[in-house]
Amino acid sequence: DCPLETRLKSGLELALWDLRGKAFGRAVAELLGGVIRPRVALAACMGIQSYERAGDMARWYVEQGFTTLKTKAGADMREDLEMVRGVRDAVGARLRLRIDPNRAYSPSQAAELCRELEQYDLEYLEQPIPAEPLTDAAWLRRQTRVPIALNESVIDPASVLAILRADAASHILPDTHIAGGIQPCVEIGHLCAAAGLPCIMHCGHDLGPKTAAMLHIAAACPAYSLPNDSTYYGLADDVLAEPLVMERGTIAVPAKPGLGIEIDRDKLRKYRLDC
Repeated sequence: DCPLETRLKSGLELALWDLRGKAFGRAVAELLGGVIRPRVALAACMGIQSYERAGDMARWYVEQGFTTLKTKAGADMREDLEMVRGVRDAVGARLRLRIDPNRAYSPSQAAELCRELEQYDLEYLEQPIPAEPLTDAAWLRRQTRVPIALNESVIDPASVLAILRADAASHILPDTHIAGGIQPCVEIGHLCAAAGLPCIMHCGHDLGPKTAAMLHIAAACPAYSLPNDSTYYGLADDVLAEPLVMERGTIAVPAKPGLGIEIDRDKLRKYRLDC
């Protein structure tokens, strides 16, 4: 076991995959088994918005070529419902819709919210309740037709195995900085593929290196078949020498060795934080 904090361990693990790929002259996705998706579809992600603003942003996302939208939620149930209604009234079914309250509700509150959300045909409701106990998520799934996804409950492959055994989720959302890097997310993908559950890579306002890692995982693993979370389109700048290019809600998987990216060291110095 590595004694380092998981986020730091994840960063080192990503760097080691990059070095390994460059040593062998192979892209990370090739080392993971081969590219089955040369372009990875991404979900647009937005914060909590009013009815009007949600509609305006949904129209813009459709114009940009996105097929899927994830919104934050959880400050107020009525606010959540108005935001969802704003998206649906603006663009109808042209965007698949995911809502993420970030553990804001109790199981009974989440069940009430789900009853209201059933009419809006969500792709899933993400982690509306606390991560533990898993029996609460399993209970919630039995109360509603709204698919229930888990993210904060996903911390490593063992946690996903527990979720599968409890039948506590319809979708699984791992993240490299939580799970510990690329390899754990690949293992989670294999578990979900065996169980017939889709995986979606989670994001946390990621810069280019972590976004590139997500692309390689999604490119090589069958379970990551749905658009993955990303806010990369919203960056004003990046630390990459050549930023990743988004086209119509997708990014091509870098084909160069390793993660397929190079860091601009001047930008790295510019954005460095002394902690």
